[in-house]
Amino acid sequence: MNKKNNISEILSYWLKKIDPKDRSAVKKLWDEAEDIDETDELTITKEDKASALAHIKNELNLTQVDETQTEDRDATIFTLNWRWVATAATILLAAGISYLFIPIREVAPYGQQKTVYLSDDTRVLLNSGSSVSYNRLYGVINRSTTLEGEAFFEVQSGEVPFTVETFNAEIHVLGTKFNVRSWGTEPGSETTVTLTEGKLAFQSLTAPGSAIILNPGEQSSLSLNQSVPTEPDNTSLENTLSWMENRFMFENRPLYQIIPELERRFNISIDVRADRIMNDSLTIYYSNQVKAEEIIKDICLSQGVTYRAMNNGFVIENR
Repeated sequence: MNKKNNISEILSYWLKKIDPKDRSAVKKLWDEAEDIDETDELTITKEDKASALAHIKNELNLTQVDETQTEDRDATIFTLNWRWVATAATILLAAGISYLFIPIREVAPYGQQKTVYLSDDTRVLLNSGSSVSYNRLYGVINRSTTLEGEAFFEVQSGEVPFTVETFNAEIHVLGTKFNVRSWGTEPGSETTVTLTEGKLAFQSLTAPGSAIILNPGEQSSLSLNQSVPTEPDNTSLENTLSWMENRFMFENRPLYQIIPELERRFNISIDVRADRIMNDSLTIYYSNQVKAEEIIKDICLSQGVTYRAMNNGFVIENR
């Protein structure tokens, strides 16, 4: 393990030992520091540093010890040198914490799904081409994630709320199961949330006071030009979650959403040279044994266009 990972692990461990009533002060520092980049400096006075170091020293029970002290954690012995702790804490507080704010990003490659387990055992199943990001002290300061694409979340209960941020929305939960679809690069892009278990709040990033509450079996969407999500409506969980079983189902969806999904799911390239069909909506149901060409053939038959194979994909064009 490299030095940066060691620092992150040790800092995360000791922050968890801080009394919960003191964490608000630490969180304030965290939130302030996240807004700077590596070239900025934190405005921390000598008095602030002295107070912080005294608090850390007290938390580490180092007020009555000599140069070193050992701590047994998970059957591993760590030797902590107070001079190193003081120096490291000073550096972290003053300017050296930028590494901790470089998010961890997990990506599901095209043609594959990926399961990600967070430190609190929250499970995130990513659809093809999707990614989830979170900070290196996830679970200590907050439980915030950022999603690009589609994912199913199984969130473990906890005192700290779990949040998912997309290109235009934010979802807040404590412990629940839900699906989020949010492709900010698609025409007419929107974030769609479907709840399967528990309860959640769904709101716009630009109008945080406009949250709506979803109950199990309900779905709501928020497009880029909206400030309030649509009213929750009952939906087919089988259709929404079909991607988890490698099935391909879209109900009354435009082709400008279906075509990119085909590219991600089958790891192919589709060159549509019949632009007139892209705004047409289709309802599609296929089992997990379907091949990409079968779907493309049916799309072309329904739209009165043709297709041909090309290197790693297909071309769709007028007859």
